[in-house]
Amino acid sequence: MAEQIPLNIGNGFYVSESLPISSQLCQNLYPNYAETDSISPAQLFPTPGLIERANTGATDINRGGNIMDGISYFVNGPTLYSFNQTFDAFGNPAYSTTNLGTIAGSGIVSIANNGTQLCIVVPGTATAYIYTVAGGLALITDGGFIPTPTASLVNMVLFVDGYFVFMADNSVFFHSALNDGTSYTATDFGIAYDARGEIVGGHVHSEQLYIFGSTSGKAYQNVGGAGFVFQEITGLSFTKGLAARFSIIETAGTFTMIGQGVNESPKIYQFTGNDFVPVSTTAIEFALQQNYTTQIQDAFGLSYSFRGAEFAIWSLNGLTIGYDAKASRLAGKQIWHQRFSSDLQGKERWRVNSLVTAYGRLFCGDSESGKIGELDYDTRTEYGINIIRKFALPSVHNDEQTVFHECLKIVGEFGQGLDGGQAKIGMEYSDDGKLYKSIRYRECGYLGQNGTVCQWDNLGSTDRFRIYRFTMTDPVKWIIHKALLYIDA
Repeated sequence: MAEQIPLNIGNGFYVSESLPISSQLCQNLYPNYAETDSISPAQLFPTPGLIERANTGATDINRGGNIMDGISYFVNGPTLYSFNQTFDAFGNPAYSTTNLGTIAGSGIVSIANNGTQLCIVVPGTATAYIYTVAGGLALITDGGFIPTPTASLVNMVLFVDGYFVFMADNSVFFHSALNDGTSYTATDFGIAYDARGEIVGGHVHSEQLYIFGSTSGKAYQNVGGAGFVFQEITGLSFTKGLAARFSIIETAGTFTMIGQGVNESPKIYQFTGNDFVPVSTTAIEFALQQNYTTQIQDAFGLSYSFRGAEFAIWSLNGLTIGYDAKASRLAGKQIWHQRFSSDLQGKERWRVNSLVTAYGRLFCGDSESGKIGELDYDTRTEYGINIIRKFALPSVHNDEQTVFHECLKIVGEFGQGLDGGQAKIGMEYSDDGKLYKSIRYRECGYLGQNGTVCQWDNLGSTDRFRIYRFTMTDPVKWIIHKALLYIDA
């Protein structure tokens, strides 16, 4: 009689440098760990689709987004736009954009606001702007902006405790006047590092300012008084620095970043309150190393929460990875997944460049055009393009003894139908972790056939190990409950 073996579908992404060890994919799906007794310890849920809500132009690639006083703002191409919501006579929302002025450059921008002023910095230049609803968009021209000759350009802006704080070159950081991003005093600056290290970037957490070089960091607080108000907090310095300026993101009550220490390759670290601990797995670190050099420096982070899940996402040109803090706590191990947009030419990443929560919804800027989209869990496509979802199971082995794989079953929330037909799930397997047999599809039931189980029989034998991989492309609600393998040794 065949032995039934439940296969763990909740490990997420874990692709080892040696594929036979582990080649576990989790693409456009994320593991959900139940907080009570359920059909299985973990399930796979689909990532959201994208609905187009506005479009500023075919070549207006998104450079950043922010929300101020309930209104969302996007820098698309060379222009700052407000993104507006109105309602028709039936209460249905409609969206539009308003051109607010020109922003120099073409790369990612740094944005912060104090509630009434939106500050935009073009990194690597001396150019920064202030936008107000009443006054519009204007360059910062105060003679005290950028404390020359000590510094000559700015790379980043943050807002903390009433001040805009800027990261500049030559280890300089400086701040605006209190509650006024148009006014500066040339002597209101500090040196975060000596001549051996530049400031890479910074972050604000719990009203404290954190500034990082490439291999170390320090914390600062507002001590008040006249002149420069930020002072280093004694004893709160770190041996981890920042590998990518825009990779620091606030999530799950703390912040995480792509960082590194002296003579270390990049990892993803989480702040614990007085130190940093890695949350990246060996597989994630190997993926980061594969994207080392300029791609790591250009990486950026995004974060959002949905239905209890807490996602931190990092994007490079060739990789987008997501970390779920809540699932990791429940699983007792680090849970990762991949995001991937199938229609990008020459890129293997998710097409979202920025995320803004506004009007009770989650909106995003686009890496390919001026589209402003909405992340929607009831949408099964990205701007009408089917989402390719994949997962691969842990290697199945029997200590180098021959084992017969009689049957494999996938149980899920099937029977949803597809334009009068059936959605399909494809299975392929590999006995060396590299070459896969031809994919075999199974139909998942017509609409209402909720008891459908996808099953593959007569799978042959292996005397080493086997990896099963699954692909789903139909635009339905893919939820996978469990995987069951029946073997005969």
